Amino acid sequence: MTPPSDNTAGTEVRRALGRDDVLAYAQLTDDFNPIHVDEAFAAESPFGHTIVHGTLTLTLVWELLAALRPPQGAHGSRVTVRFTAPVAVGETVTATLEEAAAADGPMHIVVRRADGATALTAAVRQP
Repeated sequence: MTPPSDNTAGTEVRRALGRDDVLAYAQLTDDFNPIHVDEAFAAESPFGHTIVHGTLTLTLVWELLAALRPPQGAHGSRVTVRFTAPVAVGETVTATLEEAAAADGPMHIVVRRADGATALTAAVRQP
């Protein structure tokens, strides 16, 4: 896999993660944790609302890698992820390539919420 050129820094993927997305993801993964799917339960939680599955938020990293490295995408890559803030159901998130890979280093991708808070960071190393 060829690392992206330096001119790809700043490339991004943006997507709203709505209730339908969360319910479809819950069905796919069999993860019906009430913090994701039960509005009454989530309203009583420390978050005060339902939140998107962290791994659903992570799919924006895969989308961005597919755009940066067609046709390989993330295939064979080692990805280190750190989840740093929840994403509210219905919120728009943006995955941005913050730093293209140096010769032997990782590329850095950040997923941010609409308010600018970092939801997750990913360091991607090619195989």
